[in-house]
Amino acid sequence: MESSAGHGMPDDGSDSGMGQGTPAAGPDVEWAICCSGGGIRSASYCLGAMQGLEMGGLLDKAGLVLGVSGGSYIAASRALVANGLERQARAPRGAGGAAYAPGSPEEQNLRDNTHYLAPTAGTVLVGVLSLLVGVAVTFIFVSAPLFAVAHAWGWLVRSQQVLCPGALPQCHPTGQWAASVTSLTWWPWPVVAGVVTFVLFWWWWATLVPQGRAHSDRGQALAKAVGWAALVTAVVSLAMLVVPLLVSWLAQPHSGSFQKLVNDLGFGAGRKWSPAALAGAFAAVIAVAQSARAKLAQWHLVGGQAAKGKTQGLNAQPPGFTGQITGWIRVYLLPWLASIAIVLAFAVVGLRWVKDGAAAGYSLDQLWPVLIALAIVLATRVFADVNRISMHDFYRWRLASAYSVLRKARGEARKGRKGAEDFPGVTPDPAALLSRLRPEADQQPTRQPDSPMLVICATANINAAREVPVGRGGLSMTFDPDHVILRGELAADDVVAQTRDYEVLIGERRFALFDVSAISGAAVSPLMGSATRQAYRILLTLTNVRLGVWLPHPAVVVAARQELELQQSGKHRRDTGWSALGLLLWYVRPWHPRWGRQKEGKPKEEEPGGREARLWAYVLRMRQTRKRMSGFFYHLMQPTLGLLWAEAVGHTSYRSTWVCVSDGGHYDNLALVEALKRGAKNVVVLDASGDKADTWFTLGGAFALARVDAGIDVKLDPTVMCPKELTSGEVKQPWAAGTFSPVPKWQGNGAEPGGQPQRTGGNIWVCKLGWSQASPWDVRAYAEAHSDFPTQTTLQQLYDGAQFDAYRELGLSSITEMMDASTGPAHAGAQLLSLRFQPSQGQQDLAWFAQTADDLTELYYDLLRMQLAADIADEGTEPLTESELKTAVDSRAAQIGTPVVRISEGSIILQLSLGATVGVPVLATLGFLLQKGPEAAAIPNRIRAEWYSSREEALRARNSYERLKARSLTSVIEPALDDLEKITGEPVSPASRSHRDGT
Repeated sequence: MESSAGHGMPDDGSDSGMGQGTPAAGPDVEWAICCSGGGIRSASYCLGAMQGLEMGGLLDKAGLVLGVSGGSYIAASRALVANGLERQARAPRGAGGAAYAPGSPEEQNLRDNTHYLAPTAGTVLVGVLSLLVGVAVTFIFVSAPLFAVAHAWGWLVRSQQVLCPGALPQCHPTGQWAASVTSLTWWPWPVVAGVVTFVLFWWWWATLVPQGRAHSDRGQALAKAVGWAALVTAVVSLAMLVVPLLVSWLAQPHSGSFQKLVNDLGFGAGRKWSPAALAGAFAAVIAVAQSARAKLAQWHLVGGQAAKGKTQGLNAQPPGFTGQITGWIRVYLLPWLASIAIVLAFAVVGLRWVKDGAAAGYSLDQLWPVLIALAIVLATRVFADVNRISMHDFYRWRLASAYSVLRKARGEARKGRKGAEDFPGVTPDPAALLSRLRPEADQQPTRQPDSPMLVICATANINAAREVPVGRGGLSMTFDPDHVILRGELAADDVVAQTRDYEVLIGERRFALFDVSAISGAAVSPLMGSATRQAYRILLTLTNVRLGVWLPHPAVVVAARQELELQQSGKHRRDTGWSALGLLLWYVRPWHPRWGRQKEGKPKEEEPGGREARLWAYVLRMRQTRKRMSGFFYHLMQPTLGLLWAEAVGHTSYRSTWVCVSDGGHYDNLALVEALKRGAKNVVVLDASGDKADTWFTLGGAFALARVDAGIDVKLDPTVMCPKELTSGEVKQPWAAGTFSPVPKWQGNGAEPGGQPQRTGGNIWVCKLGWSQASPWDVRAYAEAHSDFPTQTTLQQLYDGAQFDAYRELGLSSITEMMDASTGPAHAGAQLLSLRFQPSQGQQDLAWFAQTADDLTELYYDLLRMQLAADIADEGTEPLTESELKTAVDSRAAQIGTPVVRISEGSIILQLSLGATVGVPVLATLGFLLQKGPEAAAIPNRIRAEWYSSREEALRARNSYERLKARSLTSVIEPALDDLEKITGEPVSPASRSHRDGT
């Protein structure tokens, strides 16, 4: 089975091994916006939040917008609309306005389609039919090989007279079924298998001593061999000893209700399957699967790192004793019972088919059904697609119907096919590709500040021993317009493939933009990273509750691209169709060799030049040129039964050809770790994951992952949002600010000496679900009417207009409140300068300042205007007009920040977030005026300059300003530096006392 084959990583200098600062983002990403998971709740909340960031000018500065699950819906949709607007702006009819601006056509389209998952009864019907078709196809896929093997085994045990039907003369005299496993040609085989297992175990035990480096893994390899030998022994013993005896016993006469059950199962004489019994069993399994899906969705609310059972906030009422017992049975016992029932059902079916094979014996008539079953097995390899029989296609279809749209250009027809405005103001674009959300080829090669890169986060499910930490079950896998990146445990293990190569290999219609978004939102699947539950795997696989998607490993795609380039350059020979067919036959054979093995003088099979890489390169070339047989080759390389088996038993390896990719929340539901790995210096996290207002499980899990996987230590206290118990959903403030820095590197017994880490720290803001007293009245009114707002369950995905607008407005108001704060992101990248002044006249001056506080802001703007005019004079350019100068002053004030003046404990405190050096002298000058007390009342009139009409007047104003600045620096800044020396005990550097650079 290829899904368990070993896999090696290319080391030829390609972009398959990377550290922080990947080619997809670069090391100079100033801002990153993270949109969390949470279904339509997160999509609505993050929409409002991004509208607020757009209004505040911060979204234009962002280099990255990362989306997980529901956050990826709106992040991808906004990126698609923005990309379309950029293209229209270069067209004659261009369209204006920001993407998803309030009142825009795309916002209204989303408001009209909040029931996108199930808008009509017809949509619900096709969804249910898709589920049932998937269940039926999965059952056929699993049953076909079981049918063939069971009948063949029945023929064998009859021919060896191990299982004897009652109709044969040599059987039991009464005509009953008989079994005999004591023949010398039969029973020794299980014994031989057991002896081999014991010998391997003895070898392992005898050699369990420290070995040299060349044999350091011998013990583990022998232990694995012992395990496989034990499994073979168990299977051989069951098939050769237990199965014949069990079939014979079931075929014997019994009494009472057990005889009726045996007859219903088809083991009694002349009895067939009971349709009622089968229908009842099938309905029971489906019901349990739906219950399991609901419970798993509740777990998903708290993200992949949440602890079991922590789905309720501290303000939730605990269930009673009976409720606890019922919940425990439903969560833990019932899924196991359902999975065991499925396994027993297939075991009974297999026994029944063994009985049928033994009863009929081998004949040409009996051979045909077996051949048909084998043909079905082969057909699954040739034509079946494990992703097509899942619910992924339905899910992607519904997401694209609401989110995959473009804004119509001016003058574009708005009528639908029947004259109605089916999509007012927008054009559906369900086939949009992720790779096309990049700058045009004729534009600048680097991404523009107003066009942040979209990054969609998912989870690669990997749970093989010692490849991921225990309990995590997966690694981060991300998709952006340029690259698909699978993060390894170490930065050097990262594998980077080209997004366009994935679109070509899988097919543009199977790997569109919202195929990727649907993968990121695949919340329920047998494999779910850290959220995987062992009891649910078999249940969800057989009932087709599968949203995850199997994709080729990025290293496979990288090797195919490298091999193809080597062939195109003439360094490697190009494979013909016949040689590729030979490679395909080698690939699909049951004894397909494990990857990682290398013959002397030859490359590994998975590396360029190896057979595996050559085959994938051939398929990639066929898909690029759109050859007819390319789809045939691709499907034949996908082991459908093997992948279903991997999902059911839950064994996936990092070194596999195929990897199961599911919801990004199964790794990090906030996308924070990926933002940090891509080198963002300032990160805004929009947390709509669903934690209660006073719980932070998802946030805490992301911080832990950042420390371990990204080497970043985050310092942020989320309890400032909800410091005490409030009304359900209410917070003191819906945001918190903090910082992050690299985890210190250690050498020997102490920290790494000398030098700073290559990676510098940065700032982080978390905006989380919760309404405050500063929230708009309509949001608070909605919260009053809905006690579970704003953390309503992810199971509820059918929002009405009021619910959508409540979450959208909550996101907008929360971001606005955060942006307006002095420590908000609007002042990021700057230092917060705080000066305390003690007025000379005591309380009299305090009263005067309280009355004239409004004049201080006007004075501040006058100082900015004077300095700006002086700068223009220095440059020798023409003076600005009044309107131009006012615009320039407003722009500079927005960069620096508006001063905040407050009175505390008899002193006046002046605060300003400094984003440029111009802020220091201006603030110092303002501080000097404050120290003057009432005497400063006349100063604004003296320095309130008129608009300068000449360069000479501007220079005279500059000289006056410089004298005033020097006095303020001497009286304010230097005493502050003296105090700093006393506090720290260290001298301030001469450069810090220099007034020339305004520091």
